[in-house]
Amino acid sequence: MGESIKQVIDVLMDLIRLRTVAPPGENYLEIINYLDNLLTDYGLSTNIIEVPKSIVNESYPEYADYPRYILLAELCNARNERIHFNAHYDVVPGGGGWLVTEPFKPVLINGRVYGRGASDDKGGVTAWYYSQRGLVS
Repeated sequence: MGESIKQVIDVLMDLIRLRTVAPPGENYLEIINYLDNLLTDYGLSTNIIEVPKSIVNESYPEYADYPRYILLAELCNARNERIHFNAHYDVVPGGGGWLVTEPFKPVLINGRVYGRGASDDKGGVTAWYYSQRGLVS
């Protein structure tokens, strides 16, 4: 694979810095563009889909003005062999009680990353990204 742990940590910390707070649904396009760049640089074909405002309005009318996006990435067109990964990139508001950092200013302490979304689910997105790279290396 050739990735160092530093590269993995850097991606995770970049994702944490992107304040994708729901509600209301902030900065979704920024994180989608970041992930899109990662995946296309690696050679995957991607498609960014904006969720129609009418669909968001059905469940969350008070947040319908905050666009939602889906990023689809595909390595090849093999329809009979497929692995599907699914994750989310939004986080709940930062809240209080942070002792070692602010929610969106990640820190590395004793080999652990602290910040909003480090384990749910920006850590999962980072793990997915590097695990799928290993599948095709």
